[in-house]
Amino acid sequence: MQNDHTEALADQDPEYRRLHDEHRNHEERLQVLAAKSRLSEDEEIEEKRLKKEKLLIKDKMEEIARTAGDARAKCRSRSPSGAQECDWLRWAKARPSKPE
Repeated sequence: MQNDHTEALADQDPEYRRLHDEHRNHEERLQVLAAKSRLSEDEEIEEKRLKKEKLLIKDKMEEIARTAGDARAKCRSRSPSGAQECDWLRWAKARPSKPE
């Protein structure tokens, strides 16, 4: 279920998709650095920076997912039968992107 939600967010929310791609790029670079037997001083600094940035990116992604989930739950709570659910993707599309 979480994976479906994540995929839907990545498909519908440009900011979430950008963060997801950036997170994946950081992970790939960290794997390259981890495969080295020894890191230069610059690579050690890069590794620390990437790890910190990756955590911040993950936090932003989780915030977007949590907010989208809250919006979906709020929509479902308006319909006791559960037959009518708000379009949370419409919310995701309308959500203003935060400039970096």
